[in-house]
Amino acid sequence: MSNNKAALRRSQRFDVNEELTGHIKPTVKIKVLDISEHGLRIESPAALRPAETCEVTVKAPGGAVVLRGRVARCRLNMVKQDDGSIARVYHAGLEFSEDDCGSEEIKALMSDVCLIEQPAEMTTESQSETTEGKIVNAM
Repeated sequence: MSNNKAALRRSQRFDVNEELTGHIKPTVKIKVLDISEHGLRIESPAALRPAETCEVTVKAPGGAVVLRGRVARCRLNMVKQDDGSIARVYHAGLEFSEDDCGSEEIKALMSDVCLIEQPAEMTTESQSETTEGKIVNAM
């Protein structure tokens, strides 16, 4: 992704550190590719209609989490499988509803499924500054 697009985002995206799956509706299985406080990117065997509102149930380590969002985009991708075959899948960007954006539930999910890097030890000179832990890509 270009630096310009990353600069325009409201919040940083983070890759999940383990396979995170779930479903949209009871029958459409999905895989979460990355997540932010404002949305997530999923992989689905079925196309999702842009601007459609949907409910995603994610199987998180702490239990199922239900998220509501609007499909911002959906694109067909060709993905090479372990056996060498090519599969058609869709990558969709979902924007969380205003009630869910940045909620404690989303932050807890991110904390559970993304690797958290603790801040380095503070030196005497920097003790007056506060440093937050950062979520880092775990690839």
